[in-house]
Amino acid sequence: MFRTYEDADLNTDLYKNFYYGKAATYDSLFFRRMTNQFHLKFAESRLTPALKGAIGMENDMYYNFKDYHSANNVSDYSNAYFEGGIGKNKSRNMFLNAVYRQYLTGYKTGDFTLKGTLGLKFYQGESDTLKYYFKASVDFYNKEPDYFLKHYYSNNYRWENNFDKTQTTRVGAEFSIPMWHLKIGASNYLINKYIYFDSNAEPKQFSDALNVFSVSAMKDFFFWHVRFANRLTWQKTNKNAILNLPQLALYHSTYFEFYLVKNVLLTQIGGEINYSTQYDAFGYSPATSVFYPLRHSKAGEYPLLNGFANIKIRGVLMFFKWENICNGWVRDWYYSTDNYPYQDFHFMFGILWRFGD
Repeated sequence: MFRTYEDADLNTDLYKNFYYGKAATYDSLFFRRMTNQFHLKFAESRLTPALKGAIGMENDMYYNFKDYHSANNVSDYSNAYFEGGIGKNKSRNMFLNAVYRQYLTGYKTGDFTLKGTLGLKFYQGESDTLKYYFKASVDFYNKEPDYFLKHYYSNNYRWENNFDKTQTTRVGAEFSIPMWHLKIGASNYLINKYIYFDSNAEPKQFSDALNVFSVSAMKDFFFWHVRFANRLTWQKTNKNAILNLPQLALYHSTYFEFYLVKNVLLTQIGGEINYSTQYDAFGYSPATSVFYPLRHSKAGEYPLLNGFANIKIRGVLMFFKWENICNGWVRDWYYSTDNYPYQDFHFMFGILWRFGD
């Protein structure tokens, strides 16, 4: 990853600090990762689960220009880790997967990830038709903050932070009835030492626990050649000043699906709408490409309506899309981010070509 930022006009209120000069800005940073891994796998059988183990090394290099006389513009780290996993997915009524990764050396020393999923499947009698299934998952993360969150130098932003590791616990559950095209899920995130950007667009670490809870539902309906897709999400956080989210988000799509030529040209013509309740809009800092919370601007409560037409023939998909149809008659401008209006009504098209054997 290589990123540069240039600005020849610094006579604005956008910047508060000038560490290298007020004539112009030319910032740069670079990140490179090389990964080597040796792994061993044992396939699942009728009686035994699948097993895997691995050892690996991530060689990371970070570059961030500090000054012309500094020898510390480049930082190199070698992150050694081991990984183990178990899986059981061929059972008729149950599936199980668990993976653990532990870092031993380098910048990520002490980091670990543990992810586990357990599911139960229920069929219609002795047939192979899946009636419904239930899935529960638990994830634990202990992660060192990103290098550039701790060390960053530019003309307008500069920080040296001694952040602690962030611990994240996620608990989730999902229930699905495939024949009804219905899926309901819930998840809860508990995050300790959460890192966010404050109103000055600088990273800070939250000392208390941040909790984010969400419930989502998906239901599709079919009537003749008409399809109705529905997605609904409700979410709640205990610290709106740190992480502000719309409480309710809705997606709906209605489209007509048919073949222009029998079993050849699959065609979809319809529309979609995205809507969310009101929430505090985020600000955007172009110098660092980060979003940060604001309290004086609002976003949401705007129906983002799009129309589309898709034509598919084998591995080729042609799409046509009319975006933000509501622009001008619901309101003239919609700001999804403070001072950055959403693009007004426009049309776009393209071709997606998948090559295969």
